[in-house]
Amino acid sequence: MQYRRREDNYVFWQDKFVRCSTDIPWAEKRWTVFSTFWYLFMQAKFFAVPPAIRYVWFLTWRAFMYKVYEAHKALVLWQCKLDAYLARIGSFGAVTTFSKEMALRRLHWKNSPLGEVLYMINVYKISTPLHLWDDNDARVEPGQYQFPFRLSLPVNLPSSLRYKEKHASYNNTAYQNIKAAVEFKVRAEVVRGSGPGTAASNLDTTANLVVRQRPSAPPGPLSSETITTINRCCCAAPGRIMLRLTAAQDTVAAGEAVEVTLEAENRTDMEFTDVTLALERELSVSAGEGLFQARSVVASSKGPGLMQGASYLCDNALRLSLPLPAGLTPTCLSSAVRCSYRLTVQLGAAAVFNSPRLSVPLTVHAAAPPHVAYGTSPPEYWKPKVVTTPVEITLPEPPMLPPKLEVMTNPTYGERPT
Repeated sequence: MQYRRREDNYVFWQDKFVRCSTDIPWAEKRWTVFSTFWYLFMQAKFFAVPPAIRYVWFLTWRAFMYKVYEAHKALVLWQCKLDAYLARIGSFGAVTTFSKEMALRRLHWKNSPLGEVLYMINVYKISTPLHLWDDNDARVEPGQYQFPFRLSLPVNLPSSLRYKEKHASYNNTAYQNIKAAVEFKVRAEVVRGSGPGTAASNLDTTANLVVRQRPSAPPGPLSSETITTINRCCCAAPGRIMLRLTAAQDTVAAGEAVEVTLEAENRTDMEFTDVTLALERELSVSAGEGLFQARSVVASSKGPGLMQGASYLCDNALRLSLPLPAGLTPTCLSSAVRCSYRLTVQLGAAAVFNSPRLSVPLTVHAAAPPHVAYGTSPPEYWKPKVVTTPVEITLPEPPMLPPKLEVMTNPTYGERPT
């Protein structure tokens, strides 16, 4: 099924208004009752109005209609941007582009902007009642009440993230200010009843929810190894060096230190001056049609080098430590924001074309809050008179990314005009 594009409608009606009547094919000159009255009206206008006035009126009306077309196009573009924005914030960043389904829905005017807002509120903002008082109760007795609940988060939910960069450049484009944030909030509200004396607003409170990124694979020990052939001047190969990097786990929290063990066997006739342990960050932020990517080293440390022909295995292995900043941006895997880390080990030497290098992925979680979460150890004064049964709240899975928009040619009007 072929859908007519909105640009085709503009081309069709502009062609109707601009071209001469002699160019109109006979199939479009069907004689109807409306065409009869229209013929009489045009004949009266032709003989009653002077040609100069008719021409001035034609120019004025054409200029006015061009402005109407431009305003209509701007309105449709704003509605498309609104659709994409509502889909992006409602799908937790999974939808980042204007999809084909949105275009078809907007083309046929099935949803208004108000309907889109109501759809977002009803679908993407999950509201679950924790307790309902009896309608016969005129008031709630003073005291302490406890309404526990448990959230079940989707598996592919991205982690909480905050990123800010003032000056950056990517792909020959300079960016003045780059901000990226993935936030989750839980809002509790006590809704007042309707009736006399209930004009006051409802009681509500909001708390931030820190979500940690779920690793693509189950957490486990970190291990990787490589064998590098050293090349010096004149393509000479003095030997090989073997590196093996191990750690107790492949996840770490911001503010902690990465403890790794490096086993190396130097089978060359040269000495390596130092061993560099670094954490590299790969960041990708997309908004609309813009894309920003950056790769940087967020933490590094240097240790002693390797002696010529030395072997650092088993108990003689090197113990390396890399402290991480407390405000490090956590790992986040979403469609709009992707932040990943790699732990690299590199040996430094002079007059070497290919320095030995080993890189492994590392998952960085957000730093634990400094305070103890409320509810794990209630204070002494907290003695609620009513404790309800915990309510299970399951959040829906965010929708999948829509397919790429296919360019379709309408056979009625040919190719899209340039």
